[in-house]
Amino acid sequence: MLLGILGLAIIIVGSVHAYRTAKENGRNAAGWTLAVIGIGIGLQFIIPFIIGFIIAIVMFSRGSSVEEIQESAALPAVIINVVCLILSVPAILLVLNFLARVPEETPFAPPPSPPEF
Repeated sequence: MLLGILGLAIIIVGSVHAYRTAKENGRNAAGWTLAVIGIGIGLQFIIPFIIGFIIAIVMFSRGSSVEEIQESAALPAVIINVVCLILSVPAILLVLNFLARVPEETPFAPPPSPPEF
């Protein structure tokens, strides 16, 4: 429960910071905010769910009962959640680091002079 709240806080703070940084640097603020939210939710919730589902299928195929799977999967589930939470922080920081770089402006080329008659 506490890990989920901490994970959501990291996603919210990263999203707000990504929105502000992208807007300051002239990038697509909504797109980068959605990217940070997607990275956070993907790493903190979707990947642990998929890993846990695969572990449960493997244990079930080896003959474990549902009760045995529930009892023996508690510690690995916490470890997987912590690892994915830790991995989401550098991933979000990489996006924020990219957004902090100011994009290079293209040099202004003056329009051609008008024709002389």
